[in-house]
Amino acid sequence: MQPPVFKRSKLSAEQQAVALRLREERKLGKFSQAELALESGIGRASLTHYEYAITAMPFGAGVKFCRRLDLNPIWLATGEEPRRPYIPLTDLGLDPKIEDLYEGTFLDGYRELLAKPLRKWRSRLNTARGFKAFIHERANNDNVFARMSKLALERFIRAGSAEMRESTDLFKKLARLENILVAGIELRRRLQIALKNEIHW
Repeated sequence: MQPPVFKRSKLSAEQQAVALRLREERKLGKFSQAELALESGIGRASLTHYEYAITAMPFGAGVKFCRRLDLNPIWLATGEEPRRPYIPLTDLGLDPKIEDLYEGTFLDGYRELLAKPLRKWRSRLNTARGFKAFIHERANNDNVFARMSKLALERFIRAGSAEMRESTDLFKKLARLENILVAGIELRRRLQIALKNEIHW
């Protein structure tokens, strides 16, 4: 068991470790607290309390953060790999309503509801064929830009535009432009949400 990291926190070392992993992942993805809170449907003050281990993260909030950051609940709860991907509750054979109905902490909910189905998911994936099928499905269905923060999207668009201007290969220019357009559509969607909610970015 790790010693507590937040000296003033009254939460267990395990709860504090969950708080640290959440904060680490938010920063790694270049999300501001306001952006992650808005896009997860969680209040910013609540997110701050979870990240600094002032309050134990509720199960529903943890699932929302996992979904938005594409985190596997295994990693957020325990620190064990795989860190990604997020596995929808329906893929685990669970009713999605449980996210809002379970009233305990994220760690308690993980242990009671998610640990066993996630172990089964991981064992199915451990076969070479299962892993290849899963990766193929993810590659075809995933929008990598949806997982990026606003800051990361802006940087991608700027860097892609510079690369496009410098390139003389028309095929590379076209491929880069297509990626820039998809990133731009995702950024526009986020800005529209911010405008609707009157949030300053």
